[in-house]
Amino acid sequence: MENIKNKQKKDLVQFYTSLGVLIAGIVMVFLALFIQPVGVIHYTVITVFGMFLTFVGAVWQLDVKYAFKTEELKEEIRQRIQRDNENRE
Repeated sequence: MENIKNKQKKDLVQFYTSLGVLIAGIVMVFLALFIQPVGVIHYTVITVFGMFLTFVGAVWQLDVKYAFKTEELKEEIRQRIQRDNENRE
C-alpha cells in the first residue's frame, strides 16, 4: 500500500515538474517576442524551447510506456492464473 502511495507521489512530482518546464518554455518564447529586436525570436530561445519540449516528451512518454507495460504484465498474470485454475478443475 505504501508502495502505491510512493508511486503516486512520484508520478505527481514528475507530472508537475514537466508541466512547469512546458509552461516556462512557452512563457520564454512569448516574452522573447517583446525583447529587442521586437517580433524576432533568437535561435537560442528556440533551441532551449526545443530542449524543454524534448524533456517533457521524454517524461510523459516514459510514463505512458511503463503504464502500458504494467498493464500488459497484469493481463499476462491474470491469464496464467486463469489457465492454472482451469487445469486444476
